[in-house]
Parts: sequence; C-alpha cells; structure tokens
Amino acid sequence: MKIYFFKGLVLSLMISVCFASCQDMMETESSLLSYPDEHELNTSADTVYSVIGIMNKIQALADRSVLLGELRADLVDLNENTISSLREIANFEISEDNPYNDPKDYYAVINNCNYFLQKLDTALRKRNEPIFIREFAAVKSFRAWTYLQLVLNYGQVPFYTEAILSEADAARDFPEYNIEEVCSYFIEDLLPYVDVELPGYGSIADLDSRLFYIPIRLLLGDLCLWSQRYSEAAAHYHEYLNENELYTGTYRIEFTEDDLQFEGRFLSNSYGGMFSNLSSGSDVISIIPMDSSVSSNAYSQLRNYFNSTINNELKFQLLPSKRIQEISASQIFCRAKQNGSPTYAPLANEVNPLLAGDLRLNAYWSKMMAEGKEIQTIMKFTTDHVFTYRKGLIYLRYAEALNRAGYPESAFTILKYGLNNNNLTRFVSPREYQSGSGINPLLAFNPTLFTNTNTLGIHSRGSGDSEYNEFYVLPTPTDSLESWQDTLDYRIEKVEELILTEMALETALEGHRYYDLMRVALRRGQEAYLAEKVALRKGSSNRDDVLYNRLLTKNNWYLKMK
Repeated sequence: MKIYFFKGLVLSLMISVCFASCQDMMETESSLLSYPDEHELNTSADTVYSVIGIMNKIQALADRSVLLGELRADLVDLNENTISSLREIANFEISEDNPYNDPKDYYAVINNCNYFLQKLDTALRKRNEPIFIREFAAVKSFRAWTYLQLVLNYGQVPFYTEAILSEADAARDFPEYNIEEVCSYFIEDLLPYVDVELPGYGSIADLDSRLFYIPIRLLLGDLCLWSQRYSEAAAHYHEYLNENELYTGTYRIEFTEDDLQFEGRFLSNSYGGMFSNLSSGSDVISIIPMDSSVSSNAYSQLRNYFNSTINNELKFQLLPSKRIQEISASQIFCRAKQNGSPTYAPLANEVNPLLAGDLRLNAYWSKMMAEGKEIQTIMKFTTDHVFTYRKGLIYLRYAEALNRAGYPESAFTILKYGLNNNNLTRFVSPREYQSGSGINPLLAFNPTLFTNTNTLGIHSRGSGDSEYNEFYVLPTPTDSLESWQDTLDYRIEKVEELILTEMALETALEGHRYYDLMRVALRRGQEAYLAEKVALRKGSSNRDDVLYNRLLTKNNWYLKMK
C-alpha cells in the first residue's frame, strides 16, 4: 500500500539531541542531528541521544493516546467550551485535518525505531554481554507500543520494520496488518528481550528516567490480551508484579469511623494525591514525559482540557460524563464489620451526589463556583506528564486475563480481597488455586512480600471494605446448571462485566475505556456491545440512538487512514 506521508519520512529521519533541564523534560527546540545512511550507532553518545530522540517523537502521541481512548467511549462528555477537534472525536466524525488524526506522527516514531534497530552496532560486547542491549530492548518496546496504538485507532495499517531511507523505499507497497497480525508479530519480536533490564539515565527533572520506558513484560501482556492468548497474558502480568514486588498498596478514599452518618465530613483520602506521586513505589509505573513550558510543542494540553487553568481562562472543555457518575453511584460503600455485621452508606446523597456509592470520582474530581464561573479540577491531570501504566491498571488487566483463562474466582479475588497467598487459599477453590501437587503458577505470590497489610482489593480503593460487602459477591447462577463448564462459562461473562465496571471506576479519563470496550466487543463478536455502552454516555435515560446505530458498523470504530 502506498501512502503519501511515507515520502516525508525520508526527511524526518532525524534524531533529536536533547539535554534535559529542570523545566524542559525533553527540549523539543533542540538542534537536530541527521545521520547519513552509512552511519552506525556505536558510541554511548549515539545511543543515548537516539533513544531520547525517539522519546521526543513519542511526545507527539501522548495527548491523543488519552483523547482517542476516552472521547469515543462513555465516561467523558463535552461542554460549550469544547473545541471542534475534540468534538469531532466524540461524535466519530473525525476530519482529515483534525490534529489528532495524523498517522505520520506514529510512523515518525516507527521509522526512527527501525533506523535505530537497523544501525545499532549489536556486535560490541563487554564481559561477553552486548553493550547496548538495554537500549535495543527499549526501542523495540517503543516500536511495538506505537504500532499497537496505531492499529487500535486505524484498524488496519501499513506495516514495515526496516527504515525508509530513500524515495525508492517510500514508494514500495507495504502489507497491511490488522490488530491480530500486529500483536502476533510483536509478541515474537519482544519475547527474547522480556528479561532485559531497561536503561536508566539517572534523574531527569527530579524524575527517575526509568519511568520513561514501556515495560516489555507489560506490553507483552497487553499484546497477548488482544490476541486472546489469555494464559500467556496472565503469566506476563503475574511475573511483572512478582518480579517487581508490586503489591497494590493501600491507596483509598473512605468515610472514617468518626463519620457515623456517612456524610463525608471526615473523609480519608490517600487516593486523590496518588496521581501526582511519581516517586519510586507509587502507583504510577511508566509515563510519557512532557515539557512544563506552555510554548513547547511537547507540552500536554490535557490539564487545560480537563481543568480550569489560567491558560484556558478557567474554561475547561471535558468532564466526567453522566454515565460514569451513574456507574459510581450504583456501587455500595461498605464499612468493616462492627458488632458482627457490616454497615453500608446511604444509596443517595442529595447534598453531594459524589458521596453516594464509590468514592473515587469524588477523590479526583472537584468543582466549585468562583466569580460566576464553574471551576473544575481533575487530579489525574495535574502533572506535566501522561501515564502509560499504573498498578491499578495492571491488576485489572491481570484480572481480565485470568478470568478469560478460566479462573473467574481468582479474578474476582483481585477485585474483592486482593491477591496474596493467604487470600487465595481462603477465597479460591482448589480447582483453580491448585495445579497438580502445587500452586497454580499463575497465582503464586511471595508470601513475605504480598500480605494483607499491603494488599487491597481494587474495589476497596473507593467502595469501602469490600471483603465484608454482602452485596459484592462472586456471581453464581440461581439454578443448577448441567455441568461445571456451564457454571464456569456463566461466571466468566459475569465477572468480566464486574471487571469492566471496575476499570471504569479505577481508570476513567486515563485513555483506556474505548479500547477496553472494543476488546470485549471483539472477543464476544458483538458490535452492539460497544455501541450500547458508548450510546449511554449522557446517562441511561438519554440513550444516543444516532451514535448507537453508527457504531453497529465496525468500520466506524476506526479512524480513516489518509
């Protein structure tokens, strides 16, 4: 397939030489160094500058990775301030000149990755180890992540893995790969490097530079999840959590014991501040680092779209939808057993509706009136940077993979109790937990590192003490089914719905919702699944029939490759 923008790649194959300062995470106005075709990357300076240059090009994809993943779903809505480019995305009427519909930005990353992988001198060794293996692995993960983003948004894309260096290269016919083909290729491409430690260039702008990379094992988990290779996906997520000792932590928002009426006067909230904590051990695993200067091309506009700021004259453009408010309010907040029985918060709060149900929306979304203007703050968009992975997201994808691999009890345990050996022994049947004479390897955790003191059911982050919640239970058919497989199939689909709900509560606005709905719809072979969810954006009583009918046609799910 010949696409006109490929010819531009010949001129854009430049590696940014970037020197970070405290204010400029990756200076996009830096001078550019263009390497000739015969140049080999064989010095530390070459490799460092090249890797940072690729990061520089990924910055162009940061905002759209969130906007395309949320505006087309059901958890974000528009207002009278919303600009046309965002409105087009939400209405699935994206024009060719929409700044967030530009395939060449993805291919600029891909072509630079191809060039790096093609030109890096992999023969150089020290103590019999390839000197630049870390950078090689990091760039492979950047390329795979970019291709995955590209194909999820465009459905079928021109695919190539060698750098375009000439007009003749650009004029070639390239094969078109769909989601399954892209995932299959990169699973095999990344597997040899799954245990390679990614590079670290120390602290840049007070951040550990290891945050800037895409963890290969997590990316493999995602690729396997999209490929419906569920046991493999679960294994990758499980290994990453174990190897990096990533217990959930105890971030949560809850009514304190002093607030006997559940009025919110004494809320305890460690959850809201979690999103601005980028230190080691925090919930945030990796980011796309962005510049802090408003004039920079690598400045993220997400904070100005979602928040009232001086840069937008306090006029935010995007807000949590009626649908996420409904999902949040429909949860039941439970307080731990006192005097033998749990207590539950009221199902409604007329003074502050965000204090009914799950409290996470209340934790990160605040609004008030000031001088006649509505002021909004979304805590998820108060840093300079764009998140790619968080612990909460990883655990929920792990739950999704486990569930579809045939372990719905274990998947539900992630939601209700938190995964550690103690909880698995108590709440998961031997049929799932045991394998042969030992523990199922997909479920084994280090007992000294994963404990009840540092592990929390993800649902408890916003819905109280879920372990004691009598209304939040493993789905079980009311009538006895003919076989265990029938019961298992029933549970898998019901638990999947609980996981999708939990993903909405935990990762709303972060850029994942549309793809989560798409993945389930493709898995079930039901276009109407995605259509129905998105059509309820403005609330269950205000279904958008036009949008529903548009999304019944799968081709309308994707942007048009121009």
